[in-house]
Amino acid sequence: METLEIEVHPNSKLSKNSLHRIRTAGQAREVDKITREERQDGMMLGMEAMQLHGNWPSNPAVQIEVTQHYSNIPFDPDGLACVVAPYIDGLVDAGVMEDDSPKIVMAYVLRVQKVKRKIENKTIIKIIALDELTNVN
Repeated sequence: METLEIEVHPNSKLSKNSLHRIRTAGQAREVDKITREERQDGMMLGMEAMQLHGNWPSNPAVQIEVTQHYSNIPFDPDGLACVVAPYIDGLVDAGVMEDDSPKIVMAYVLRVQKVKRKIENKTIIKIIALDELTNVN
């Protein structure tokens, strides 16, 4: 199975809890701006990862694995999914996968891993190309 990996540093303002507070405070434009920027970053990182890989399959079924390395408090699972969503959309824009729907994404795994220092905080998004579509429609 082929694998692509990108390292990102998502903005906590895109977590589910923060989004609710920001939208209530009328700051939706700020959220839209951050979302656009992170989607663009995801696309650029995806294109770079495919170029480095050199032989990424076209339109594979995939498994997405997200690991947050945190030093203080991790995101809860739905918050982690929210903050990486623009990056995953950017990976779709880059052509890493055709779509991020259940038709293409066979599994979506969220993990957290404690690190000792804040400087080690990061989030790794790994895309694993699967040999065949195994989803039941």
